[in-house]
Amino acid sequence: MPKQNQIDLADRPPESEELFFRQLYDAWNARVYSLAFYLTKSSFMSEEIAQEVFVKIWKNKDKLAQIEHLSAWIRTIVQNTTISYLRKAAREKLLITNYALNLPDHSNDTLDGVREKELASFLQSILNNLSPQQRKVYELTRIAGLTLPEAAEKMGVTRHTAKEHLVRALKVIRNKLDGHIELVVTAAIPLFL
Repeated sequence: MPKQNQIDLADRPPESEELFFRQLYDAWNARVYSLAFYLTKSSFMSEEIAQEVFVKIWKNKDKLAQIEHLSAWIRTIVQNTTISYLRKAAREKLLITNYALNLPDHSNDTLDGVREKELASFLQSILNNLSPQQRKVYELTRIAGLTLPEAAEKMGVTRHTAKEHLVRALKVIRNKLDGHIELVVTAAIPLFL
């Protein structure tokens, strides 16, 4: 009987590979996504990375029988894939920036203004849906520029309580922005131009 962290694929007939892979995917998908999210702080990137990790595992299914420490092997694939993904994203950002710097100035201030207003309106709607304490600590630290201890003192709460409210507010904001990434990107592109 194989150890818990070993794979016994050698005795499986080829037609059971897909079933085996499905079981592997079901067992590991949440962990792969969690590690990718921990490294990137982006649900979109984490989903992309998780998909790429399982494609790599499938392509290397012949090697699964020899893997002694499956969790370490998968963790290494996730880390390497994340690093590659982030490098690629950085290169793309650099290319866009360089391209934008070399464009002739035909800016459309009206369109840029509309995008900025649309993003500001969207952000305001997110802030309006936060709890009063979350909104207050967010506005004091992110808009007014106060430190967390200063915000906590102004709100009459402990630093820990203020931090908890800020963490929850930022999580809500990130989740809402992740769902509207196209709005954020179209509003942010003029900043690079």
